[in-house]
Amino acid sequence: MNSDNYEFSKSAAPQSVGDYSAYANKQWNSINDINSGVYTNNGLTLVQWDLSSIYNSSSFVDVSDLYMTIPLVMVATCSNNSTILNVPSNGGYALCTLKSNYQHLIHQIEIAIDGKTIQDMQPYLSVYKNFKLLSQLSATDLKSMAPSLGLSDVLDNEKSMTWTTHQGRTVANMNTNITATTLASTYQKPGIGLCNNLPFAPVVANNGALAGALPYSQNTGATNDAILKRASKIVDTTGSFNNFVGNAPSVIGGAPSIVNITNLTTEFRSVYQTNNNVMSWQDFGIIPLKYFCDVIDKMGLVKKCSIQIRAWINTGSVQVNVNVPNLTTGLAAAPVYTPSPINMSYSTIASTFSATCPFTVNYLPYNNVQNGASLTMPTLTAVATQAGTNAANVNLITAGLYVATAPQSFGSSTSINISTATSILSNPMKACRIYYSQVALTPQKALAYVEANTNKQVVYENVLWNQYSNITAGSSFSQLVQSGIKNPVGVVIIPFISASNLCAYSETAIIGFSQMGSPYDTCPATYAPLPLTNLQVQLGGVNVLNSSLFYSYENFLSQVSLAECLSSADIGLSAGLINQSWWENNRVYYVDLARGSEADKATARNLNISFTNNSLLIIDVMVFSIYLNRIVVNVETGAVKA
Repeated sequence: MNSDNYEFSKSAAPQSVGDYSAYANKQWNSINDINSGVYTNNGLTLVQWDLSSIYNSSSFVDVSDLYMTIPLVMVATCSNNSTILNVPSNGGYALCTLKSNYQHLIHQIEIAIDGKTIQDMQPYLSVYKNFKLLSQLSATDLKSMAPSLGLSDVLDNEKSMTWTTHQGRTVANMNTNITATTLASTYQKPGIGLCNNLPFAPVVANNGALAGALPYSQNTGATNDAILKRASKIVDTTGSFNNFVGNAPSVIGGAPSIVNITNLTTEFRSVYQTNNNVMSWQDFGIIPLKYFCDVIDKMGLVKKCSIQIRAWINTGSVQVNVNVPNLTTGLAAAPVYTPSPINMSYSTIASTFSATCPFTVNYLPYNNVQNGASLTMPTLTAVATQAGTNAANVNLITAGLYVATAPQSFGSSTSINISTATSILSNPMKACRIYYSQVALTPQKALAYVEANTNKQVVYENVLWNQYSNITAGSSFSQLVQSGIKNPVGVVIIPFISASNLCAYSETAIIGFSQMGSPYDTCPATYAPLPLTNLQVQLGGVNVLNSSLFYSYENFLSQVSLAECLSSADIGLSAGLINQSWWENNRVYYVDLARGSEADKATARNLNISFTNNSLLIIDVMVFSIYLNRIVVNVETGAVKA
């Protein structure tokens, strides 16, 4: 409709005060989970809700408004084995951040309505749901909604991704003659495998050699702005440039600050605190269920909300091994940089997460300002003076994420006791909640709505998950993905870098952990630049694509446009926030399956995919088969017929 027709239709439409809102009243309430505050907090933590008690004869529940709130506690320490050392002297608030999108807290979810399972458990569901959300949000949506959804108002920067296959020299051979160029370029390693955990750019100033020798290749100095924005959302109560927050009644000069910790926790603000060299981030994961469970989005208003929800939350801890050069010897090259550990590197990890690690351990670069023959101290080295002491190095970063309360000791390989920091280990919200709205309609509208929807058909999207591992470089892949799928609308193929890839020269043979489980990678909010060629999909023995595709961004756009959402009520995808630069570094292969005759759609058909791994790496592939399901709901009684 062009603007002339729209303006004419708007002018001709009848207007009434009563048409401004169909609702007579709308109120919000919440219900706690049925865990009674008990969470396993290691691996996958099961959290359950029973919403069948939500009933009011004079109002309806708007099911699409349901959203989950998960109280989170993230803790971290820097240590020398089990001995806790000082917190980072600068930028500690950004050492750990949740990955973009609170949906990654959930590994899998089960929805039952009126005792019937409507959405069964499918692992790694957030991987597909993240892609779908990014493909539907507009730039304006991102700016306005990002903090509430656990995103940033920018996407994770694809230009700051690095493929790190070794950690430089080990501690044993650090003390060799090397040039300033090697010193600057070889040792700083933010992790193993695909890394995107750089919130800050290193600041290098000098009186000569070091800065001039830095290599300014493409994307040099690129940082992940989204990480810094997510870190900045958490209020740093240890001290900020703004001086808004004060733990004492007043600051220097007797002038009070604006708020203190008590004020912040009373209103459930996200805060960063430290106590006895333990770092703690308290946050609240808000997950609108309509973005995660399509049946929730499509149900609409019901009087009785007989819904049971079981969600498995990713909780646990990781321990990052830190390599730092020898403090006491220094480097033999001229000029002598004392102390020497200006290029710390992260290496192997140990983890208790069974699926996704939902946060990153971020690399905090040093502000290497040369001052004569010495450099300023690195932030992660517990040293009292600048040169030649025997003080301990940080060799381990331990970080964990928990629901409601962190344990008093944690760690996957080395136990770290943090019981002395009990005051910062609990979230002020003690249980997970689901918030819901209750809507009162005018009597006339309520009666008409109930009469028209005694048997309301709800059509919604469901997902089936498959994973195929260790597909070698350059090899062809062909597989029956689903046997007997009805009403398919699309298939999403996402390749990941396998944990089986070679990693280091001397420290470890392979990466050893998945992209999802990496604390260095922003996956599953991001993916990998892995090209698949000769892509073909068969449905019921018939090729969906006219010919096997080398699948470029143009193919992605053409396939997504077939399933484009024209309004918020439509099922499908649009290009959304995904542009060419992002897609080329975060490959998602979508093929539309929705078109066909009604007879074909209702018939169970086999789904096959084939492609060639056109990369130099071993890859794993996740395949999400999207199909439509339907139920019939009585909006007054909540009864469901599948």
